[in-house]
Amino acid sequence: IELPADAGNQYQGLTCKLAFTVNAVQGNTEVMQPEEDVTYLYNASDLRLFEKSVNSGNSYVGKTVKLMDDVDLAGIEWKPVGQTTGYSAATYFQGTFDGNGKTISNLTIGESSWEEGSNDGKNFATGFFGFIDMGSTTIKNVTFDKANVEGHHWVGVVAGYMTGTVSDVTVTNSTVTSSYKTSEADGDKAGGIVGYINAGTVSNNTVTNCSVIGNRDIGGIVGAINAET
Repeated sequence: IELPADAGNQYQGLTCKLAFTVNAVQGNTEVMQPEEDVTYLYNASDLRLFEKSVNSGNSYVGKTVKLMDDVDLAGIEWKPVGQTTGYSAATYFQGTFDGNGKTISNLTIGESSWEEGSNDGKNFATGFFGFIDMGSTTIKNVTFDKANVEGHHWVGVVAGYMTGTVSDVTVTNSTVTSSYKTSEADGDKAGGIVGYINAGTVSNNTVTNCSVIGNRDIGGIVGAINAET
């Protein structure tokens, strides 16, 4: 508080009251003004809430989900984002998932991640995203490290099964390192990025130091692609 240069005794004994507003934020996160139609994910809990939101019917159509920090999923049995029972009662992610150059490590998907009553998951796509389908969907700028993904068929680290249109459903600029994917000894359609592409575009992705195991339709980037794609 600065008094005027010619201040006299008239300021003696006076008091000044200051008021502060304190906002509590997580100490290791970036503080920013929220953007409209953008959901920010900072940690494993945020990712789990995102998964549950999609699998309960929120498609995020026209919206962006942005990863704001590296996330370690060690000790978490991941349930794929976007599941379906056959092709009815489907849940799909239909927005943009922007990995923002961040890394998701220790993604683990095994039998306990599959839905009950699904014949041990044999009709379910398996990956961080299970099914990505319809709408204008983009998965981009994300790295997966030390992933361990198991399923019967339609198995990938980024997504198990993708369909829609070539121009509207895209996986791009993503990296998978030090990962292990299997579609079981008798399974099929397993790839480092996507297990099976019925329609859509996969571009500018990288897979290194990975093992992909299965009976047929196995690939480093994509396990199998529809002949008309």
